[in-house]
Amino acid sequence: MHPEHVGAAALAADRRGRLGSPWQKSPLHSPGVASRLTSLLVGCIWPICALLTPCQPGATPVSVRRGAFHHGLLEAAGDDACGGVGFAGCGTPRLYQPVYHATVRIAYQGVAGAYSEAAALRFNRAADVLPRPSFEDVFAVVAERQATHGILPIENTIGGTIHRNYDLLLEHDLPIVGEVKLAVAHHLVVLEGTTLDQVRRVYSHPQGLAQCERFLRTLKDVEIVATYDTAGSAKMIREENLRESAAIASQRAARVFDLQVLRSGIQDYADNFTRFLLIGREALPLGTPDKTTIVFTVPNEAGALFKALSVFAMRGIDLTKLESRPIPDRPFEYLFYADLATNREDFRCSRALMNLAEFAPSVRTLGSYPAWSEPEGAGPDDG
Repeated sequence: MHPEHVGAAALAADRRGRLGSPWQKSPLHSPGVASRLTSLLVGCIWPICALLTPCQPGATPVSVRRGAFHHGLLEAAGDDACGGVGFAGCGTPRLYQPVYHATVRIAYQGVAGAYSEAAALRFNRAADVLPRPSFEDVFAVVAERQATHGILPIENTIGGTIHRNYDLLLEHDLPIVGEVKLAVAHHLVVLEGTTLDQVRRVYSHPQGLAQCERFLRTLKDVEIVATYDTAGSAKMIREENLRESAAIASQRAARVFDLQVLRSGIQDYADNFTRFLLIGREALPLGTPDKTTIVFTVPNEAGALFKALSVFAMRGIDLTKLESRPIPDRPFEYLFYADLATNREDFRCSRALMNLAEFAPSVRTLGSYPAWSEPEGAGPDDG
């Protein structure tokens, strides 16, 4: 039997109640009996599957609440008991058939010359890139199959987290399948012939402005204007012939829109990096994942967060990032996003998440993916 048929058959049987759930409270389906049956079943099938096809763990988003897997945070348990493939989270390999795309099309927010475009091409030089006006549109075109993947900035070493994209990851059911880290160099770009003392307005994305705050403070009688995109600001200066204005953008944006670089490398710190996440409808065959992003909530009681983090500490799992975000419509209650330096299917990680689900009101895996490996000799990106 083909591996994907094995996974589908197991899931279908689970839905019909023939296999039951590992957490179902009955003598036949007690945690100990069910887990042994599951391990035996997959342990027998997995070696055969491995010989027939190249299988690897996927990054399908899976959620758990009180030990039961389901889709959607803060919602009732769904019908998709194991995230659509195999027995995710049961400490056994996930049966997964890699999907290869003849053409990779990556949607990004902005216009030609945007740093997100540079990150997409750094991830895959042969990719077809699709500019979109907003982050919401990036998610939409991936969900509607107009693009195979989307790329989103998630944090910068100077400006911090792009919170909107964390919120969008929660709102959509599109898994994180990869990441890219891009060294960013900002430039002040103007129309040919404009001098610094003629500049009365500087346009850029809020993150671009935040990353160049020290330089901007040196400018006198200059209005700072936030826009939707760095490269979009350069485009606006060209199209509207704004002689007394400048934009903070990449060198590639200056080339694309035929602008002059008035000042180079104006970011506050030379080592300025932005981390981007790639989203898709299914996992990419990028090799074995070694990083996992989750989101969870904890009860509002003393020591709850300490208890949540201890499930990882006691198993030696490194948390590389922890971020809190307000829960909409629940004033002063918070979600916690965490990056774990391990594969979601690693035994320690799966057990830690099951442990967390025993007392956390909700837990959701946003994706398990390979951490970015910095190429040798990489420097600031000039587009």
